[in-house]
This record gives sequence, C-alpha cells and structure tokens, in this order.
Amino acid sequence: MDQIAALKWVQQNIPAFGGDPENVTIFGFSAGGVSIHSLMTIPSARGLFQKAIGHSSGGRDGVLTGRQARVPLMIGNNSAEIGGAFVNASSSKEELFSVFGALKEEAKAAYDPDGNKEFAEVQTLFNTDKVWAEPARFAAQSVVAKGDPAYIFLFSYVPAAMKERMRFGPGHGTDISFVFDNLRVPEGGTADPEDKEVARLMNDYWVNFAKTGNVKH
Repeated sequence: MDQIAALKWVQQNIPAFGGDPENVTIFGFSAGGVSIHSLMTIPSARGLFQKAIGHSSGGRDGVLTGRQARVPLMIGNNSAEIGGAFVNASSSKEELFSVFGALKEEAKAAYDPDGNKEFAEVQTLFNTDKVWAEPARFAAQSVVAKGDPAYIFLFSYVPAAMKERMRFGPGHGTDISFVFDNLRVPEGGTADPEDKEVARLMNDYWVNFAKTGNVKH
C-alpha cells in the first residue's frame, strides 16, 4: 500500500517538478523488482504508471495470470547472479545434472558441453537461470501475449576492477550502477574507459525506455 500511495503522490505532485503524470516508469531491483510485478497486477495501481522495469526480479508470479497492467516491460538479470547452494543443495555436477531427470544430457550440453567447467560455475549458472533468467523470459512472453512490448536484457559485462572476483560473470546488483551511469569506483581510483562506455550506452537505452517505452528512441 505504501508503494501505491507513493505513486498516487507522484500523480498529484510531479507536474510541480516538471514531470508528466501520464508518463511514469516504475523501476525495481531484486525484491524491488518483485514489487514491480506486484504493482503490475494490483487493480488499485492501474493508471498510476505507464512502463515497468524489473532487474533480477524473476517473474513467475501474478504477472503470468494474465491480470497484468497493459504496459511495456523491460526485464532481465546478470549472467552470474548468485553461486553456492542458493537453489539446490547438490555437491557435484553429476548430482546437480541428475535434477533434470530425463533431460540430464541436455542440461550437460547446455551448462558444461566440454565437461571441464568447475562445479561452482555450473551451479552459479543454474541458480541464475532457475531463479532469474527463465522466469524473466516467461514474464516477458506473458506481456507480449497480451499485445504489449517487452524487452529482455542479460548483463554479462564484468567491470575491470572486478574481473578477478567475478570469475564466472557479473553477480547480483552489478548492473545497477551502470544503468544509472554512476559507477562505483574504489577510493582514489578512476573508472575504466570501457566501464564508462558501457554505462553510457546502458543509461541511454534505459532513459529511452523510460521516456517512450522503446529502448531505441
């Protein structure tokens, strides 16, 4: 209810700040992204926003009931969200692949085609797909099925300063500072030129979507 109250406040007061109450975009990351899905399905939130963006928000919830608001959606995640026993307590690749049952060999071909990946990497990719990537695709398909546009993103860029720490790809939340073109830089350091360019491009796409519902313009 507090989020709906905030959106109602925006509707009533944003003109005083030069904003347009008919062009509001809601944005959420992680648990905030789950809130985005909730707002898309709550009747009392209808008309309070015109576009929605969910970062690492999954999507297998009310959005899939067909009750969602008729608004454009941008949704996606990082390529290596969270490792460890976050989703499954398997202790080896073989044990993890056994979860797929009859699709075990297909899972191996998808996650470890050459059979030489570390278990930690396979586990991280599995977690990412199960909790974030596949549900995001499902949510986007649900939106498109109603005749509304949906954009899916996968953030796989590892910042220069994090390459040793993020061996399998960017983790949960890595994309946020890039979207806002507000890179986190270690004290006394400077942002890598490539990091800056990625941030600039992402910010352009996200601003375009927030303005028009289209990432290209």
